[in-house]
Amino acid sequence: MKPERTHTRRAAERGFTLVEVMVAITLSVFLLFGLFTILRQTRDANSATTGLSQLQDDERIAMTIMTDTIEEAGYVPEANGSGQSNFTTDTTFATQGQIIVAGTGAGWVGEKLTMRYVLGAGDSTLKCDGTTNSGAEQVYEEAFQITTTAAGVNQLVCIPNAGSAAPTTVPLVNNVANLTFQFAVNRTAASSSTASNAVGPNTASSATGYGCPADTWMTTADMQANANDWTNVCAIKVDIVFVNPIYQPPGQPNPTPGQKQYITFERVIVIQSKTGVNVTNSTHT
Repeated sequence: MKPERTHTRRAAERGFTLVEVMVAITLSVFLLFGLFTILRQTRDANSATTGLSQLQDDERIAMTIMTDTIEEAGYVPEANGSGQSNFTTDTTFATQGQIIVAGTGAGWVGEKLTMRYVLGAGDSTLKCDGTTNSGAEQVYEEAFQITTTAAGVNQLVCIPNAGSAAPTTVPLVNNVANLTFQFAVNRTAASSSTASNAVGPNTASSATGYGCPADTWMTTADMQANANDWTNVCAIKVDIVFVNPIYQPPGQPNPTPGQKQYITFERVIVIQSKTGVNVTNSTHT
């Protein structure tokens, strides 16, 4: 009886064989590899979704602020003088009554757009930095351009006091690769004497080619070569080029094959003072 009990106890205490251990390890490795693959794909998908969401937010912020500000170009509250009398010449605006100008310069990325309008005392109209005029009535010059930070990041900024001796910049969004403009212009009989608020045909002479609507799209370079056209701008086409957050250079992991390095957002913005309402002769409530 004793030998039988010893044999039974030894059989119950026997461990795994080497083959069994190797099979178990191999299966575990395959399972872990599959798990890590799923985790990596989930992380990449989450990163791509976050990047695209941030890009959409940046595009919305940039275009909303630029649209609101550009639409205000030429605004004069409550029939308080004409555009010709309010918008005099200075170092930025070469023509009496001019309300829009754009150009390029050393140290800039892309193009810079500057516009001006009048805000009365206590006027609730917002500047590009979200503030209002807290003082007496004055002409404001505001600008949009791309600057590069010390860390090498391109930022779209607004300059709410571009006409002052010490202008300040307010960052709006990051990772902007380029900023360009095109201008809808009435080129028929355009001259520097065209009133900044002229709309449609010249009612005095019934002649066409006086203010808006536009008949030509022109680039910033074309406008600089034809300075008289700056007083005949009816609308502005804005192109903002962002860095694609899910783009991967060749040779690196690419979660979204076929993605371009840059994404361009475009919007046509009408200058409200040129759309048929003479803001210099109307009362706003």
